[in-house]
Formats: sequence, C-alpha cells, structure tokens
Amino acid sequence: MEAAADGAVFQERRDLTDVDVLVQPQRMWGWIPDSVRKRLATDEDVELISAEAKDASDKGIWDVPVSSPHPLRPAPAHRHR
Repeated sequence: MEAAADGAVFQERRDLTDVDVLVQPQRMWGWIPDSVRKRLATDEDVELISAEAKDASDKGIWDVPVSSPHPLRPAPAHRHR
C-alpha cells in the first residue's frame, strides 16, 4: 500500500484524502475493495502507525525518503514557496 500511495502522491499528484485513490491500487494486488474501504474507515492501524512514527522520530528520522523517479517519466518540478 505504501508504494502505491507514494506513486499516487509523488508521481501522479493524486489526493490521498480520497479513499478511491487508496483503494484502486489495492485492487491490482487482489485486495477486495470493500474490505480496504472498511479498514480505512476505522482506527485499526492508528496505534501501530503512531508507534512506528515515534520510533522513527526517536532515531532522528524526520522526513520521508523520496525514491528516484521512474526512468521513463521525467522527475516532477519541485516548487519552493
């Protein structure tokens, strides 16, 4: 799911607050869309994700690494505000 989310956000510029954006890639891996929707509607993974984020922070990791772009696609232009 993480790789699909990364691709959706950083390469395709899609909105991760849209549940359909998160559900669509899971279908390709054989997940049942309704099951994914139900799980996303719960707080089932909040404790796990919060613990992983705290562990990373405790280790001094404060940013998300960005992988190199797909070799056949140009890298998106970064805009600084």
